[in-house]
Amino acid sequence: MHPTILHDMTKAHTSDLHRQAERDALSLAARRARHAPASSLDETHSAGSGGRRRSRRRSGDLASYLRQAAGRAGRSAVVSRFWIVALGVVALAASCIAGCGAGPNAGGPAATPPPVPAGSADRVCTSSGCVSLSRLADSIDTQLKGNVVGYVALIGTSKAVASGLARTAADPPRLAMGPDVMVNVASVGKMFTTIAVLKSLTRHHLSIDSPISPFLPPDWVKGPGINTITFRELLTHQAGFRLDSGRVFETDNAAREQVRQGIQQVDKRAADYNNINFTIFRDMLPFMEGVPDPGPAARAAAANRFFISYVQRQVFDPVGVTDATCAPVRNAMLMYPQPGPGPAAGRPAPAGPSACSAGGWFMTPASLRRVLEGLISGNSLLSDRQRQQMDDDCLGWDCSVTGQAGYRGKEGDFGDGPAGLHTFFGILAGTIPVVVAVNSDLVDDISAMVQAALFAATSPR
Repeated sequence: MHPTILHDMTKAHTSDLHRQAERDALSLAARRARHAPASSLDETHSAGSGGRRRSRRRSGDLASYLRQAAGRAGRSAVVSRFWIVALGVVALAASCIAGCGAGPNAGGPAATPPPVPAGSADRVCTSSGCVSLSRLADSIDTQLKGNVVGYVALIGTSKAVASGLARTAADPPRLAMGPDVMVNVASVGKMFTTIAVLKSLTRHHLSIDSPISPFLPPDWVKGPGINTITFRELLTHQAGFRLDSGRVFETDNAAREQVRQGIQQVDKRAADYNNINFTIFRDMLPFMEGVPDPGPAARAAAANRFFISYVQRQVFDPVGVTDATCAPVRNAMLMYPQPGPGPAAGRPAPAGPSACSAGGWFMTPASLRRVLEGLISGNSLLSDRQRQQMDDDCLGWDCSVTGQAGYRGKEGDFGDGPAGLHTFFGILAGTIPVVVAVNSDLVDDISAMVQAALFAATSPR
């Protein structure tokens, strides 16, 4: 059985930050804290005997969230201290109000504008708040140490914290966790697909609001509503797809089945996380790029080869990433249960289906940081306008389905029984690259952990 890809995300129903920040900054903080959506959502995924059932409920109480954050960060400060920090994060998130837009569920502006110089290599500041890179790294380290088998976090361009093992003695070779260990990035790979798609659209003078139907394979039967779907809706999980997201692990034809089934327009009103929104790009990209169609029998294999090659050329090559592969690798980080009294055997995470278009690439955390640095530096991957659009409209980023204050991020999760793997790939305060990889299950999701660390590391300017 294939491990289950888990995306425990909550839909945040938020208003535009420009209006909201003026009305009630504290209320904004509550909704941006990821644990405080307008309504809680329990999301469960299973995959037969090889999967697991997992359900989480978010708390809507910011004070409760801040107490939890304080406890995880090992701080004895009173809750009022965290209220101050929370307001600092809101100020940080709102610092580009004059020039930033907000996505459908953005939970804050894209933090794209360059920071205001802070006079310290350890701090990154906007006009309203500052983030300490040391405190950010320390908070992530404190939250994870002793609670997982191994983890690595890369903060900024030089800071790295790592502890534990990528592979234990039960799974030789025993391997310490670090920036150069090969990991399965899980759904973080959706960001590579997003970058590739945006570059293709620009090259062919298309918009994210262009319809996708001209680029579907010609023999696919199009069900109701398919002709209304746009690239924006795929990249923000608002295409209305309701076929089981796990179907991508069962058949190579999941996207074709979804297109044949069609959609209901009412299902496009709210984002609903679904891997098919991204696996369909494996089938579409050759047609977007004008590649001759080899016909139905050979199409999937040809599309796999083309998609992998295209992402390498358009995403990895420009930033010097040479280790990424859409195939299992030897001695990669394994998934483990949370630490227990005795050693437990690890489990491998599989390479992603449909040419890793929805995730499942193998690469090192150091290479993930290279991709982030390419986005931050401008023009090596996307133009400033493309990056602004990606951030503001939550293209690929998880802000399309949950609130994100002061950062843009994408998380990835694999689960196989009690074993888990979690990754985070994001940009904090507009210019801070953050990569985290964890090889055990977490009590809370990895984005909430990063959000708590951002709270702990942020102070008013």
